[in-house]
Amino acid sequence: MIGARARIGVVVPATNTASEHEFWPAVPAGVTLSFARAVSSGDPDPVRRLCAYREGALKGAVELAQVKPNLIVWACTSGSFIRGVGYDRELANAMGEAAQVPVLTTSTALITALKVLGVRRLAMGTPYPQDITDIERRFFEGSVLGLSVVNTAIIDIIDPYSRGLITPEQTDRLARRADVAEADAVLLSCTDLQSFVVIDALEQHLGKPVISSNLATLWAMFGTLHIAPRAAPGSLWKYAYAD
Repeated sequence: MIGARARIGVVVPATNTASEHEFWPAVPAGVTLSFARAVSSGDPDPVRRLCAYREGALKGAVELAQVKPNLIVWACTSGSFIRGVGYDRELANAMGEAAQVPVLTTSTALITALKVLGVRRLAMGTPYPQDITDIERRFFEGSVLGLSVVNTAIIDIIDPYSRGLITPEQTDRLARRADVAEADAVLLSCTDLQSFVVIDALEQHLGKPVISSNLATLWAMFGTLHIAPRAAPGSLWKYAYAD
C-alpha cells in the first residue's frame, strides 16, 4: 500500500528545484513524499521576502494535512532562521497547530545535526547575500551552546530561483572556500543548493563532516520516523537523530 510505512509532507519555497531531486532517490519502499510550494511576496528586500514565506508555509502545511502525513517538513533554511533564535521552533509550532500534524524545519534539523556531531567551530558556505549569511551565523551561534562560526563564504545571489541553478561543481568550490583548518565541520546552507553528489568526496578531501541543508533535513525527517534511507551521502548517517 502507498505510504504503508510513512507519509511525509514537505513544504518548499515555490522556486526550489533541488530538494525533490535530492530527496527522492533516498526514499525507501513504503514511504511517500508529498510536496507543497510556498509562495512569498515580491518584495525586493530579501529579508522581508524571507519573512513573508511564513504565510505560504502555513498554507502549505494545511494543504499537505489532507494526505494524512505522519510528519510535515518546512524545507527552507533561511525561511526558518530569518527572524532569529527560536524562530524555527515557533514557526514549526504554528504550522503544526494549523495542520494538526507534527512539523520539523530545516534550521531545527541543522541545529540537531551540529549538536549530535559535537561541532564547536563551524565553517559555513551559503548562496545568500552577506547580510542574510550574517543573520544565519548569529542564529546558529545563538542556538548551539558554545558554537562559533569561524569562517563564511558566499555566492551572493538575491534572486531565489537562481540558487537552484548553482552547479554541484560550484557547490564543491563553495565548501572549499568556506573551510578553514580550525573548523570541525562545513555547513552548506540552503535547500535549493545541490549538494548530495559532492558531499562524500568533500568529506574525504577535507577530513571532516560536511552537512548540507537537504542532508540534515532528510536525516532528521527519516530519524524522526525511524526510517533508514535507501541511499544518501555523508557521515551524518553514522549518528542517530536525537532532537
